[in-house]
Amino acid sequence: MKSDVPLKIDHFVIVVADLDQAISNFTELGFIVERGGINGPTHNAIIFLKNQVYIELIATRSRLSRIIFRGLFLLGVFHFLNFLRPLLYWRFACWLGGAEGLRDWCIKSDNIDRFCSLQKREELNISRKHFFSRARPDGQILNWFLAGPSDRNLPFLIQDITDHSLRVSAKSNCEHPNKVEYVSAIILNKNKVLKHRSNFLHYLEIDESADEVLALDGVHIRVSSDKSAPMMALEFLSDGGVSGELSKVLTAGASLRII
Repeated sequence: MKSDVPLKIDHFVIVVADLDQAISNFTELGFIVERGGINGPTHNAIIFLKNQVYIELIATRSRLSRIIFRGLFLLGVFHFLNFLRPLLYWRFACWLGGAEGLRDWCIKSDNIDRFCSLQKREELNISRKHFFSRARPDGQILNWFLAGPSDRNLPFLIQDITDHSLRVSAKSNCEHPNKVEYVSAIILNKNKVLKHRSNFLHYLEIDESADEVLALDGVHIRVSSDKSAPMMALEFLSDGGVSGELSKVLTAGASLRII
């Protein structure tokens, strides 16, 4: 049964090798970047947008951890372990061991259990929910549940345990110097992401009779047939500021465009 509360886009994940350098780079691009906190072997920084969606910059806390994750990823260890026992942790391990760039996105649900039902798990191979937490720089502990399908082309899911406003405050500074307001479009590679379009629509609870113009939480979802296109790209709406493709040297290879 569907919830009365529609799914909402929560955040996008950009994996970076060096968090301090990434903060400097995105600041140079005109974003206000706030340090997020520590979660196990990782730390992150956040770019908040006006619709309470945010961009997460995430990196390992040490260079040695990055080397270890990278080696295990290249050896195929995480994929093998996921084959033996599908767990959400292997998805995140692939972030840290794979290439830098825009690697994932997250959908916020008010009832993550409905995605973790036995029927859903069998239909789309969705994991059981897992408990996560992190400490903010001010010491506040944030708690939430995560779940997600084994298909890493589909977004994963989050449900807050602590109040959502502690994780994504309405008072966050979203007045970016580059005038970016929010993500206006997600561009997905048809060949890499939407091979199984019906699964994608079913998972996100989008009407399967929908035409090629899809939308979720007011954000357009466009499809690229260009085989050389990245798995995912984002377009930001700017209120009269700079426009154009952002330098991939500064975005850790992420395909980001301001319109």
